[in-house]
Amino acid sequence: MTANALRDWCRFSKTGTAYIDPGSPWQNPYVESFHSRVRDELFSCLAEAKVVISDWQKDYNQRRPHSSLGMRAPAVFAAEWASCRPPPDRIATIDPATRQKGCCGKRASQPATPAPPPPSAPDPTASTATFPTTRTHQLSLVVDRQTGSGQDDLKAKERHVYNMKKSSAQKVESPSQLIDARIKELGDWRGKTLSRLRALIQQADPEVVEEWKWRKPSHPGVPVWSHQGPICTGETYKSVVKLTFFKGASLKDPSGLFNSSLEGNTRRAIDFHEDDEIDEKAFATLIRAAVSLNESSSR
Repeated sequence: MTANALRDWCRFSKTGTAYIDPGSPWQNPYVESFHSRVRDELFSCLAEAKVVISDWQKDYNQRRPHSSLGMRAPAVFAAEWASCRPPPDRIATIDPATRQKGCCGKRASQPATPAPPPPSAPDPTASTATFPTTRTHQLSLVVDRQTGSGQDDLKAKERHVYNMKKSSAQKVESPSQLIDARIKELGDWRGKTLSRLRALIQQADPEVVEEWKWRKPSHPGVPVWSHQGPICTGETYKSVVKLTFFKGASLKDPSGLFNSSLEGNTRRAIDFHEDDEIDEKAFATLIRAAVSLNESSSR
């Protein structure tokens, strides 16, 4: 009602608006197109979107180190800041002479502690494998930054973290090994179903390429089968094994295998439950059709 009233007022007063009118998404096609692609292509369902976004939020705020926060996670930094900050009702009672800069203020009832002595010159032979976490070391780092040595230490930490990530990436198994491990990890009907579907895909297209995508600390990743472009994914949930075809909306499905994600403009999916039988002939035909579509699109 408020939006309609505002629109009527603008019309009578001959005033334009800088925002789109209610119910008129065509006025902002870029944003609407982006939202549609996010809904149809990035996530298969709302539940998956909630899980992935929640995992990313927890990883970003609670586990991921930030160089701007001294290689600490935001949650750790916030806890340290709150632990040394006086409560709001006591801030006004603190003697300004006893206040310290940053988040190191002391309560009025506590005696002021003398300032620590100036830090000594940094030892060039000292190891920088661990980042200082004590109050004295943090103060030393702040002072050292004025001369440049603190900044050098920070850069050394960032390089150390980068090298650790690089060395970890070099030890990652091949996509086929990761799929094998995923099937073994499931250890129930979902693992058997995923293994059977994998074999059917390889039989239908001997040149298919196995990949493992969207792997990150908060998400183990998903197997993907490709041939001149992605064909489908192999997702596993608590009660279903889902194969999402990237161009499923453009494929003919006379056998009616697609039973999920039917509302999208691009993707289609097949949900396999525990007691479902696989129509192997129709499934192989669908895989070959997806390969042919990728080949025709790449010409």
